[in-house]
Amino acid sequence: MNSSAAESFVVVETLDLRARSNDEPSESPRPALETPERKAPLEPSSLQKMWDKVYSPPRQRVGDVSIRTLEGFDETAEWEHIFLDLFYVPAISNLSEMLQAIFTHEQVDADNANRNLCFFAVFFSIWSTWYHNTVAVCKFVANSRFHRLMNRARLLLVAIAIFHITEAQEMEEIGNESSFYYCLGITLECALTILGRIELMLQGDARMR
Repeated sequence: MNSSAAESFVVVETLDLRARSNDEPSESPRPALETPERKAPLEPSSLQKMWDKVYSPPRQRVGDVSIRTLEGFDETAEWEHIFLDLFYVPAISNLSEMLQAIFTHEQVDADNANRNLCFFAVFFSIWSTWYHNTVAVCKFVANSRFHRLMNRARLLLVAIAIFHITEAQEMEEIGNESSFYYCLGITLECALTILGRIELMLQGDARMR
């Protein structure tokens, strides 16, 4: 009798538990998190590919740069760098002739002071072209086709200015042909130098590793 009552009690408890489980709302399955689709990187246009072949930003020299590093960055001595230094030899010769003509001038008057001022103006303008070019080459590596073209244009402009250095008496005249071509070459070379400095400020942070 007791065993049958116990079995009936177990059956009742089981049915009660099943009824409770049916009454409770079933948890709905959580929706799977949608992973954002990764977009494929856009391929550069044909114009961008052509520009990348022509131009690369200047790289800053940091610390000791090994020969292997320089070869990896295609750092070679171009002919415009060599000839640019050689062009300053006739510049010194022309400046010495200008200074000699000033000192050997028999008449010392107010015009002599103007000639001295003309000499110093020519000297410092030529010296500044050499100084800025040397500093840029020592601190940065810029060996792309674009920079080679700019270096050759700078070489041509410096050559035009140097080979039109004559006596101060002729260069102090505004309408003189030599003074015109000298000022033209120096002005355009200074414009290229300013553009180069702007480029170094904007894109000259890439360092050589």
